[in-house]
Amino acid sequence: MTEVIQLPTGQSLADIITENEALREEIKDRRALDRMLASVSSDFMNVTGEWTGDVIEKALKRVARFAGAKRGIAFLVPRGQDECILFFEWISEEDPEGSFEPISPQAFSVFLPPMREEKILILSQKSELADLNFEQRQFLTARGFRALVGLYLNSRDGKEGGIFLFGGPEEEYLWPEEMITRFLKTVEGLFISSMRQVELTMELKKREALASALLNATTDSAALLDTEGKILAINSSFSRRLKISQNHAKGKHFYDFFSRDLARFRRKQVKAVVKSGHPVRFEDDNNGLVLSNVIYPVFDIRGVVEQVAFYSHDITPLKDAEQSIRTLTGELVLAQEGERQRIAYDLHDNVAQELATLKISCDTLVDAARKSPSEFEKTVSGFSGILQSSINTVREMAYELQPPTTGNMSLVDTIYNYCDEFSERFGISVDFYTAGMHNVNLDKEQQHHIQRIIQEALNNVRKHAGADGVIIRLVAAHPHVILRIDDDGKGFDVARRMDEVLREKRMGLRGMENRVRLIKGRARIESTPGDGTHLFFEIPAEQVDEMNDHTERDQYYPLFT
Repeated sequence: MTEVIQLPTGQSLADIITENEALREEIKDRRALDRMLASVSSDFMNVTGEWTGDVIEKALKRVARFAGAKRGIAFLVPRGQDECILFFEWISEEDPEGSFEPISPQAFSVFLPPMREEKILILSQKSELADLNFEQRQFLTARGFRALVGLYLNSRDGKEGGIFLFGGPEEEYLWPEEMITRFLKTVEGLFISSMRQVELTMELKKREALASALLNATTDSAALLDTEGKILAINSSFSRRLKISQNHAKGKHFYDFFSRDLARFRRKQVKAVVKSGHPVRFEDDNNGLVLSNVIYPVFDIRGVVEQVAFYSHDITPLKDAEQSIRTLTGELVLAQEGERQRIAYDLHDNVAQELATLKISCDTLVDAARKSPSEFEKTVSGFSGILQSSINTVREMAYELQPPTTGNMSLVDTIYNYCDEFSERFGISVDFYTAGMHNVNLDKEQQHHIQRIIQEALNNVRKHAGADGVIIRLVAAHPHVILRIDDDGKGFDVARRMDEVLREKRMGLRGMENRVRLIKGRARIESTPGDGTHLFFEIPAEQVDEMNDHTERDQYYPLFT
């Protein structure tokens, strides 16, 4: 199934993206300043190394409007520099925001000396500019001003500067102290807003980096789409699948990368998520790949689905494995049915026929006794032969059905005992060789199937090969166990025999192949008419510490009749 990467707190990528949208909205609401400031001192000066008028300009405009000033001049003065920044502000009903225009720097010399002598200079309209010298009065009256507020601020590097606000003659102004207080509060508010914007922006960057990390942390293909299917972001896995870089994918339509039918189906799923606000899971097929998909809604601050997160996981190997299991199960069922038919055939044609013959012979036993003792003895001897044949047939059937038992013995010892018994019963020489098996850890299922494969191979040799001898090798070759079974029989045509196996629904070679597939191994069968048969099996196995296992060692078992 598709796995959605989550934080230890339980947050998913969709949660992160939703919260990021809320941060973007808050930042958007705080666009009062055009530039962001890194930090600020207690007296509200920036630390950029230069006296930029961005914050101060806005503060002056606000205070001027609150004070009812119609006209004003603002000086932003860094002390000790040859040039200063002077601005002229005009505020009117036609231009409520006002505008700052440069004034010649030489005009500042009119006001600089008294400003250096006093930290704060306050002139109200009552003073009627009486405290100013001739040049200052001439400068102001020529421009229609009668009131002045001046204030020094210190920068963090110790430099001094001044901020001055002039008011026009036609309005009743606030008292200068109130204007200064309002000005400081305005500046403070602007800086707080600016700093909050900086904090939000930094937080947003962190969270976007986190969202990007989450997007690329999963091996699944992941994409972030808007509600119309436009790609906002994709991870590296999706980039490789779509064969397009992550940057170039942005802004393109997601559905353009798929066939018409698949695009229509996925668009329908996305619309369902946007409409319901609930995630959906589904599977589809893309160019031979079977994909498990999940789409999650991403909400904005109003709770409306604004984006969707699309995850896609390739489950083709899983589906192939499921199909293989179904095929293998079907073949095993057919093989079992074939075995049942074979057992029924053996019982009917051998045991049942022999018992029927015995029954008929029993009916003639009295007649044989009447004829002569020799005839009676001959008839009884025939009974004994028939019974012995039936007993042998039943034992042989039971022998084939019963798997070799391990008990407390090792796998190697169990196989040796079975080969020994087989050789003794059927008169076929078996050489069993093993190497490195004391370093191998096979589970019970693997051991069982290895025993069954050897059993089936030897039964095939006995029934069909006409062989005089068999060589079995069981060798550890990390990370596998190699099983080889070679006989010197008459051999056969492999392709033709496999076709016969399928038609006759018998276990035989197909059963051995299926068994090795069940334990994730491989099988190879080689045979040529007149040149014997060679079976090769490769089985995955774990290696164990040699110092911890001394139960068995490499062995060679020559078995003779």
